[in-house]
Amino acid sequence: MESDGRALRRVAFWLVVLAMFTALACPAVAGGEADLLLGDWVTPENDRIRVFRQGEFFFAKPFPYPWQEPRLDEKNPDPALRARILSDALILENFRYEAGKWVGGTAYDPNNGKTYRCEIRLQGDYELALRGYIGIPLFGRTEVWRREGLF
Repeated sequence: MESDGRALRRVAFWLVVLAMFTALACPAVAGGEADLLLGDWVTPENDRIRVFRQGEFFFAKPFPYPWQEPRLDEKNPDPALRARILSDALILENFRYEAGKWVGGTAYDPNNGKTYRCEIRLQGDYELALRGYIGIPLFGRTEVWRREGLF
């Protein structure tokens, strides 16, 4: 009887080890498909953006390289914010994952100081397509970001 108990504990131990390995090896299993957006991305202008999650919502901030000079939010429509360092500004706000894409959020473009409604889709493992628009997505523009370090 006691050997059966040890064998059962051994099987349970290996199942836990296997579950932990799977969670570490497969982010989609560990945090769900929504978390595939997390991490550092590089824009076409070679700005690095860090996407993070708070609760069920996703956000992003510029995350400059150590050798880059701090950039100010000079184009912000609010004159009081034009002196802030851009890495303190949220570039993406309030996105939620829904049916294979991130929706319901806004994207701030520091190059012109405008904020757009936006949706995000992954294109494979290493690119995301960010579609900013006013009104409906049909009247918008798509920008492709690449995952940092993988191109």
